[in-house]
Parts: sequence; structure tokens; C-alpha cells
Amino acid sequence: MIASNRIHPVYQVDTCITGMLELDNGITALFDAGMDRVKTETYELIDTKGMIEVKIALTTHLFQGDGILVVTNENGEERSEHL
Repeated sequence: MIASNRIHPVYQVDTCITGMLELDNGITALFDAGMDRVKTETYELIDTKGMIEVKIALTTHLFQGDGILVVTNENGEERSEHL
């Protein structure tokens, strides 16, 4: 695992972290999170057969509980579901 974080100069708390994990089975995971970034509210899971993207992932209560899940298969075909 490799990670880098930033500490707020006044409050001395983590404001962001970015990193890479390599699991024992060879899968690699990249992550980036922070309070000092543009609000994105998304996360993605990507592999050789497609991708899952969760939009409005963390504060769905601010959007009437309406998170969006987008599944894209290896042919580029998408389907969306509301959470």
C-alpha cells in the first residue's frame, strides 16, 4: 500500500488522502478522498468486464434519497438504477 495525505495547518486533521492498494490476488485499487476537494459524491468499481459507478453516493438524504447506480458492461451498454 502506498498513500499520501495532507494535514490542515491550523486544525491538524487529515483533509485528504490518496493511495494505491495491491491485494494478494493481484487486484489493484486506487482511492482518493478529501474534504478540500470539489464535491463529487461518486465512486467507481472497474474491471475487465465493465464498470459500476455510484453517483450521489454519500449524502443521498440531501437529494430525497435518490442515489444513482450506473452499470456499464464490456460492450459499453449502460443501465441506471435509483437507490
